[in-house]
Amino acid sequence: MLESNKTLHRSWFGQCWTRHAASDAMWRIYSPESDGVRIRSTPQKLMESLDSAYGASPRFIGRVQYMPTKRLTQFAKALSLKNSVGAAQTLLVKRPAFRHEREVRLLVRRADEKSDRLRCPIDPHDLLDQIMVDPRLEATKARSLQEQIRRRTDFQGSVLRSLLYAPSPPLA
Repeated sequence: MLESNKTLHRSWFGQCWTRHAASDAMWRIYSPESDGVRIRSTPQKLMESLDSAYGASPRFIGRVQYMPTKRLTQFAKALSLKNSVGAAQTLLVKRPAFRHEREVRLLVRRADEKSDRLRCPIDPHDLLDQIMVDPRLEATKARSLQEQIRRRTDFQGSVLRSLLYAPSPPLA
């Protein structure tokens, strides 16, 4: 659908989020050097940030649907691309091979934008609920990164190390 001449995807900007609280695949894909962080927010806070920055522009938040090729083709043929809702819906589908992402997309249409990037001013202290460092980091490096994040950003929310690989509690 991105290659289709029926809609102008160049005027759409998006940001991808996952609904996973903890995912080995997501850490390995998006933090290959084991030095990444995960930020957490809510759909309401994300939309409020877009509303305040781009209130007049079409904007959406939606869960990505994972469809096999046949269903994806039927979906594309049935979709009306005459309005922003239809165009946004084309950006909310993927093939099942990506189902592990459990993705949510934040979308805004800016036809007047001349850049391939869209700046969205935010207050991270209002937008973010939590920052989490990679679970594969050695404990001392994780603490150091957590302290560095706090020092550089003055973030008042939780800055934690993911416990994805922590040992399970002993069984009774």
